[in-house]
Amino acid sequence: MNICRANWQNTKVTALCKTHFTPDQFEANRADGVEKLKPNAVPTIFCYRKPPMVGEPSNVTNGISPAENMDPIEDEVTTLKNRVKQLHAEIEVLN
Repeated sequence: MNICRANWQNTKVTALCKTHFTPDQFEANRADGVEKLKPNAVPTIFCYRKPPMVGEPSNVTNGISPAENMDPIEDEVTTLKNRVKQLHAEIEVLN
């Protein structure tokens, strides 16, 4: 399973943001403009910290950028914050 969390269970209230899905997982050219996942969509994009190498300080990112070294929950929070900013900007345009 791509989630990579011990004892993770899917429930009726489980949700993932769209950043975990590739573009081909969404219905194309919807007349209403809504981004909707295909019924058989599978999340495949996850960002996990790479474990430090033996003897390496834990604050070293192993040659990956800080964005690639983010905790999955931090990744979700960042994505949601960015979406909120985007929605605020869209509301400003409408007012």
